Amino acid sequence: METDLISYLMQDKIEAFEQERVQWRQAMQNSIEDIIASRFPDAPLGLIMAIRQIDDMHELQLLLRAILRATDLDEVGRLLET
Repeated sequence: METDLISYLMQDKIEAFEQERVQWRQAMQNSIEDIIASRFPDAPLGLIMAIRQIDDMHELQLLLRAILRATDLDEVGRLLET
Protein backbone atom coordinates (compact mmCIF):
# COMPACT_ATOMS: atom_id res chain seq x y z
CA MET A 1 0.00 0.00 0.00
CA GLU A 2 2.77 2.42 0.93
CA THR A 3 4.58 1.62 -2.31
CA ASP A 4 1.47 2.43 -4.31
CA LEU A 5 1.20 5.82 -2.61
CA ILE A 6 4.87 6.59 -3.26
CA SER A 7 4.50 5.54 -6.89
CA TYR A 8 1.43 7.73 -7.25
CA LEU A 9 3.17 10.75 -5.71
CA MET A 10 6.28 10.23 -7.81
CA GLN A 11 4.21 9.95 -10.99
CA ASP A 12 2.59 13.27 -10.16
CA LYS A 13 6.03 14.88 -9.70
CA ILE A 14 7.32 13.37 -12.94
CA GLU A 15 4.32 14.69 -14.87
CA ALA A 16 4.78 18.16 -13.36
CA PHE A 17 8.47 18.14 -14.24
CA GLU A 18 7.74 17.09 -17.83
CA GLN A 19 5.11 19.80 -18.16
CA GLU A 20 7.59 22.40 -16.92
CA ARG A 21 10.25 21.12 -19.32
CA VAL A 22 7.84 21.49 -22.24
CA GLN A 23 7.00 25.05 -21.16
CA TRP A 24 10.70 25.98 -20.97
CA ARG A 25 11.34 24.46 -24.41
CA GLN A 26 8.44 26.37 -25.93
CA ALA A 27 9.63 29.60 -24.31
CA MET A 28 13.11 29.08 -25.75
CA GLN A 29 11.69 28.31 -29.19
CA ASN A 30 9.51 31.45 -29.01
CA SER A 31 12.51 33.56 -28.02
CA ILE A 32 14.54 32.27 -30.94
CA GLU A 33 11.64 32.89 -33.31
CA ASP A 34 11.25 36.45 -31.97
CA ILE A 35 14.94 37.18 -32.42
CA ILE A 36 14.92 35.90 -35.98
CA ALA A 37 11.77 37.90 -36.78
CA SER A 38 13.23 41.11 -35.37
CA ARG A 39 16.70 40.71 -36.91
CA PHE A 40 15.58 39.23 -40.21
CA PRO A 41 11.98 40.30 -40.99
CA ASP A 42 12.06 38.51 -44.35
CA ALA A 43 12.82 35.13 -42.76
CA PRO A 44 10.80 32.33 -44.38
CA LEU A 45 8.22 30.39 -42.41
CA GLY A 46 10.32 27.26 -42.92
CA LEU A 47 12.86 28.56 -40.41
CA ILE A 48 10.19 28.80 -37.75
CA MET A 49 9.00 25.29 -38.53
CA ALA A 50 12.58 24.02 -38.23
CA ILE A 51 12.96 25.64 -34.81
CA ARG A 52 9.77 24.01 -33.57
CA GLN A 53 11.18 20.60 -34.50
CA ILE A 54 14.06 20.98 -32.02
CA ASP A 55 13.30 19.36 -28.67
CA ASP A 56 16.74 19.38 -27.06
CA MET A 57 17.22 22.35 -24.70
CA HIS A 58 21.00 22.33 -25.07
CA GLU A 59 20.68 22.42 -28.85
CA LEU A 60 18.21 25.31 -28.58
CA GLN A 61 20.60 27.21 -26.31
CA LEU A 62 23.49 26.74 -28.76
CA LEU A 63 21.23 27.79 -31.62
CA LEU A 64 20.15 30.93 -29.76
CA ARG A 65 23.76 31.98 -29.21
CA ALA A 66 24.64 31.30 -32.84
CA ILE A 67 21.65 33.24 -34.15
CA LEU A 68 22.59 36.23 -32.03
CA ARG A 69 26.00 36.19 -33.76
CA ALA A 70 24.64 35.49 -37.27
CA THR A 71 25.34 38.21 -39.80
CA ASP A 72 22.66 37.35 -42.35
CA LEU A 73 19.63 35.20 -43.05
CA ASP A 74 21.63 32.67 -45.08
CA GLU A 75 23.78 31.99 -42.04
CA VAL A 76 20.66 31.40 -39.94
CA GLY A 77 19.41 28.94 -42.55
CA ARG A 78 22.72 27.07 -42.47
CA LEU A 79 22.58 26.89 -38.68
CA LEU A 80 19.20 25.21 -38.85
CA GLU A 81 20.34 22.72 -41.47
CA THR A 82 22.99 21.24 -39.18
